[in-house]
Amino acid sequence: MWHELNGYVTLGMLYFCMALCALMTYVFLRGWYNSLKCARRIEDIPTSRIPSAAQGYVELIGRQYVPPDQTVEAPLTGTPCTWWRYRIQVQKRGLDGKKSLTTLEEGTSSTPILLKNRGGELLVDPDGAEVTPSITHRWRGRLASPPRPMDVRDHVRNGRYLYTEERMRVGEKLYVAGELHTFSGHRQGETFERAVADLLAQWKQDQGRLVERFDTDQDGRIDMAEWEAAREAARTEVAARMRRSEAEPEVDVVRKPENGEPFMLGGGGSQIDMARIYRSKAADALMVSIVFGAMLIYLIHLIP
Repeated sequence: MWHELNGYVTLGMLYFCMALCALMTYVFLRGWYNSLKCARRIEDIPTSRIPSAAQGYVELIGRQYVPPDQTVEAPLTGTPCTWWRYRIQVQKRGLDGKKSLTTLEEGTSSTPILLKNRGGELLVDPDGAEVTPSITHRWRGRLASPPRPMDVRDHVRNGRYLYTEERMRVGEKLYVAGELHTFSGHRQGETFERAVADLLAQWKQDQGRLVERFDTDQDGRIDMAEWEAAREAARTEVAARMRRSEAEPEVDVVRKPENGEPFMLGGGGSQIDMARIYRSKAADALMVSIVFGAMLIYLIHLIP
């Protein structure tokens, strides 16, 4: 077989294709493993009620809303939502005549989501989450930076630019699997003296302001007595801040786990729906890895 292809394919090209197939086999096998792991995690962990949820890794299902002091609108269409992700791509034709998409602009919402269920509520910090949105719109147009808000019905069949917007709706169900923490206004683990030292270090970064505020003898520098006055002012400010923070209510937040556990959000889905989605992803990844693995074996047999 190699002798038949020797006039068209060099040995270097053959090794390159083998390396590429090996890499893609690994990537998709890894995707299969991760998706299967997520599916099993979803099926095994019990769903908690917010009022009784324990600190640590939890699974919650409730209705999602925007926090009272926030406004969330999707960037392309201006549609009110709880979470969004968008991308603007341009279609280009390479020297070989093949078309490819290049991303020009993209973004993801980082505003916390308010989750309510069974008499309780908490915030979900979406940063770092694997999100399965309930709504996905794709349409084409002729502008790299179109005027906004856009109308998805203004679709141009042969437009060079592809717009993608994903959203989750206010009031719909939200599946959450992540790490639950409870925060108070006072930073956890912060001592009074440590807070004073941090505040003084912050003041020292602006020497001009520090001298202007505490240089009582106007000699352009801070002496020991003036530094002690600065320390006393810092103590007073920190004490007042801690009194205010102690009066603030505790806030429950679900965020990305620090130990590498899956952090998943699913718009409109139940536990069964989410597990089915991840098992489908696992099956697709396994199929693709088998194809690349078969190609790798075929190429190995071509080596002279």
